[in-house]
Amino acid sequence: MTYGALVIGGCSTPPHDTPMRREDRPTPTMTVAPTASMPAPLDTAESSARVVEPPPDRPACAGADVDLDAILASKACRVDEDAQPPWPASDLGLEIGNKSVTVPSGESITLELVIVNRSHDEGALDVENCGGKARRWSTEVVDRAGHRVDYVARCGHGSGCMRDTRRVTLAPGGRAHVAVSFRAVTLTEDGQCKKTEAPMRPGRYTLRVVTPFRDPDPAHGMSAVTERFATAPLEVK
Repeated sequence: MTYGALVIGGCSTPPHDTPMRREDRPTPTMTVAPTASMPAPLDTAESSARVVEPPPDRPACAGADVDLDAILASKACRVDEDAQPPWPASDLGLEIGNKSVTVPSGESITLELVIVNRSHDEGALDVENCGGKARRWSTEVVDRAGHRVDYVARCGHGSGCMRDTRRVTLAPGGRAHVAVSFRAVTLTEDGQCKKTEAPMRPGRYTLRVVTPFRDPDPAHGMSAVTERFATAPLEVK
């Protein structure tokens, strides 16, 4: 009697197959894909050529010499709250780096405004940047009578802006620097808010650099404030 091949699990096995010896069986292999914790191997040449780039520089928010221009030009040192009142005037020095300023009529010059921690303690100082640097750090020119000669206003106006508080920490005696532009011209405004510009009349004046630091009026709070500023003699030629 003849029997057919026996089929088990869908695989046919010849009836007279010779069993495979253990030493003749193929050794199984397993490939493991690299994971995040086990990076793929790199050859020596590729590994030595790879350079890790450092993170981009960010301006320092604290120290004895703080670059306020770099801070205001970036998103550094922001805090999500209203600016705290400035230090007492005895502790917060405001100085124009140029002890006196001379500029031809109609020309421009860049001034350095220096903020000095005159106290014996480290302190945090809030700088309001609402509206941008040009709006918060401005200049004024007044004559001997205290009248402005750089701006004749006849149009009342104002505008709001989003809060943008920057907080810096100055060491005792520490300084923060910011550059402020000044142009020796007189702007005259009419009732329709149209402005005309003319070279400033030559003479000797007082130059003010107005800062974002403000003192509230005790009777009216922040609705009536006094702006702090630094001064220097100005000669317009």
